[in-house]
Amino acid sequence: MSSQLYSVVFLAGALALALWTRARFPHLAPAGLRGAVIHVGVAMIAGQVLTPIALHLLEGSTNIVLVGVFAVALPALVYTLLAAVWLLQLLRENLRGSFR
Repeated sequence: MSSQLYSVVFLAGALALALWTRARFPHLAPAGLRGAVIHVGVAMIAGQVLTPIALHLLEGSTNIVLVGVFAVALPALVYTLLAAVWLLQLLRENLRGSFR
């Protein structure tokens, strides 16, 4: 499997997990736009700062790298996508109300 195909499948799997989490646990969604923007900010920090640091610390054998990918990068990506879905959902609800 090429690295490009792996990246696409990894992203699709993370998106599926994010959408499942949204459908299964709707009470976790923020109530307002402020909360959704805060979640997006936290997700961006986790994705841009914490994930590279954690993956750098987990360099070594292939098994340790896989643990880093699935224990650090996958949850960070799922959270980022989930925060984006929440934000889009709240924006859609607010915009729908403004056109009535």
